[in-house]
Amino acid sequence: MELTYQGLQISLPLEGVTAVESFALDAALNSHVSAELVLTAQEERTAPAIHETADGDGVTVRAADGRMLFAGRITGVRMIQEKGLCLLALTALSHT
Repeated sequence: MELTYQGLQISLPLEGVTAVESFALDAALNSHVSAELVLTAQEERTAPAIHETADGDGVTVRAADGRMLFAGRITGVRMIQEKGLCLLALTALSHT
């Protein structure tokens, strides 16, 4: 599934995601770049997304001009509740 967030093109292996609430990259010396996304999803797809997403599924983020900013694998998906909404929090680490 392809989503746009503040000019970024985000490609995820999840179905039923409706929007990206937040996106953050963390780059530190001598470690993989990590990404965290908070996503809204159709309510009936939240639990299946958590159970069907396999560690290692890919995530890519490209700038508006097509440059690759992040390519990595999913390391975790969890549900969080915020202001009465069920959200998906996805974490990923960059490839070597």
